[in-house]
Amino acid sequence: NSGVFKITIAYVEPTSRRKGVFKALMNALREIATQDKIVRITTEIAPMNAIAKAAFGQVGLKPSTVVYDQYM
Repeated sequence: NSGVFKITIAYVEPTSRRKGVFKALMNALREIATQDKIVRITTEIAPMNAIAKAAFGQVGLKPSTVVYDQYM
């Protein structure tokens, strides 16, 4: 078992939020991951993005590392 799914962008239109769209997408991703023997689903969220933190937290993802960047 190996492999990682990295979510690079996840966006739900504001008019479609709070309707289970993101949860359904994540459930479908988990099904595919299980079939493909993927052992980890990961994403990066900006510290100030409270909406994304809440959304990913509600579907079971947990913070695991802190990344330090310097943009030039």
